[in-house]
Amino acid sequence: MVDVEYFFEITTDFQSKALKPQKETFLHELIQHCLEADVEWVMDKGDPVEFAMDELASVLSAYNIDHPISPDDFVLPKGEYPEDRSLLWTRYLEEIFKDELITPIANEVFTLMFADREALRKLNEIIATKVKGLMRDEYPSLLAADGKVYRCKYWPKWLKNALFYRDRGHCSLCLKDLSGVFSAGADLAIDHIVPINFGGTNDPTNLQILCKDCNSSKSSGPSQVSKFQHIYWDSF
Repeated sequence: MVDVEYFFEITTDFQSKALKPQKETFLHELIQHCLEADVEWVMDKGDPVEFAMDELASVLSAYNIDHPISPDDFVLPKGEYPEDRSLLWTRYLEEIFKDELITPIANEVFTLMFADREALRKLNEIIATKVKGLMRDEYPSLLAADGKVYRCKYWPKWLKNALFYRDRGHCSLCLKDLSGVFSAGADLAIDHIVPINFGGTNDPTNLQILCKDCNSSKSSGPSQVSKFQHIYWDSF
């Protein structure tokens, strides 16, 4: 999370994610940015040919992405000189990686990180520092009051399903089994990890499910997440 606060800017896309749950979350956006930035940094600062041979080519092969295995297999674009073959090959692999693999890898990383509510809390506290500094006069379509986004009034079914399966049908604070509530079609209590009053947003990474008792007793103070983790064999 080092320097993550400098990544988020109050763009139109930021406002859309903050107001209404999107399947492509703030976390997706951040992971994609980190993947692209890391590759660009190595290509600019390190040995791009060595990096392409050791990393890019092997990753593309692992994902069954068709690519020239080595500079010798690379067909030079018209007008390019053979002495530039190795560097042109590395740039070509870089473009394939960005075009075809950043999104799939970001989805895989997101799936792992989405299960870690403590990491999500820290991420959303950083995002909240941006929101808390905003004035409603400047962002009337985003903010219900200074530093406070509009609360989402409707949670889509895909979001409820995602939160339920992430938390294995248990309350995120007390771990009470909510599977009976879900199967009965009752509305789950969806809670903001970082409260709206503290700069929280309606992004899926800032949401968790609670039982009725935890939801009614939870304070409107700083964010709360359970310190307990579901052990994978609990499901069997």
